[in-house]
Amino acid sequence: MTSITRYRILFGFLGAGLFIWLAHPPRRISVMLAGLLLSLAGLCLRAWAGGCLNKSRTLANAGPYAYIRHPLYTGS
Repeated sequence: MTSITRYRILFGFLGAGLFIWLAHPPRRISVMLAGLLLSLAGLCLRAWAGGCLNKSRTLANAGPYAYIRHPLYTGS
């Protein structure tokens, strides 16, 4: 294992902290509310899709899988 792979988690947290520190959040509450609602919709879709999966048993074709090919990716 190389030395940079050993610290990949630490680099991820440092990068996220730098991104948050340098980000300029929107000042309008409507933009923040729209982002929050979009994030919650994605989380709900992922939860619904995860509940419809039977890993290694059958092909999932019920629930969101009847409408979207990859609902877990879409929810993300």
